[in-house]
Amino acid sequence: MSDKVELVAAAQVSVSGVSPVTTAFNSSFGFKNVVRIAAGGYDLELEHEHDAKKLDINVTRSSSSPGSVGASAVSDRHVQVNTFDSSDTAADTSFFITVFRIRD
Repeated sequence: MSDKVELVAAAQVSVSGVSPVTTAFNSSFGFKNVVRIAAGGYDLELEHEHDAKKLDINVTRSSSSPGSVGASAVSDRHVQVNTFDSSDTAADTSFFITVFRIRD
């Protein structure tokens, strides 16, 4: 039996403003919502539960300024994204995210 990869969620999360910072889905598929949990930190809730060990998460900053971004599954329904500026300080920035599930 071969592995199959299936797209389970995709979104563009837009971040705007300095104070207050607002977040919004420009488009979404498979995510229930997004919540800003701290500067540069976001929790995205998946619509359905998936085995976190079988998720492949890809996230890309949508900013031209330098910095980094990372993502990880923190439970079977939640993905955490952290964005940083060029000095590795947590900083709010927009991003794109896709989540794939690897099926046996």
